Amino acid sequence: MIRATASADPSDVNSVIQLAGLKPAQVPASHTLSADTQLLLSAIGSLERSLGSRNGYEKADKYFRIDNGKVMFEDGSSAELGESVCDASYTKLGILIDIHPADEKIFVKGSGGKVTPFAASSIKSRGLTSLPF
Repeated sequence: MIRATASADPSDVNSVIQLAGLKPAQVPASHTLSADTQLLLSAIGSLERSLGSRNGYEKADKYFRIDNGKVMFEDGSSAELGESVCDASYTKLGILIDIHPADEKIFVKGSGGKVTPFAASSIKSRGLTSLPF
């Protein structure tokens, strides 16, 4: 049936293509924009990029930052290697054993020996702090 349809006369009433009214897509050879339209599209693109970068920043909230070998938590506390890291209720999670500034990650070793990674932008890192004394 496919061969018969492909080889059929285009005006043949029994042609599936003819009955469906299918025609090849027509793409315009060229499309020109006025200078005003180009200016508006450029301005819209600039606004989209600006809003996109702001939204990207807000979505990438950081719950800590790494500065000169120290981890600076949201609450203003800080920790260095060998110091305790706690959750928001000051429950000790473990000791800070490694800092990866390029990856924005820290590694905390718990009392059972388990090492837990924390990424600065991970919700798991929200509320991390150091002991207040």
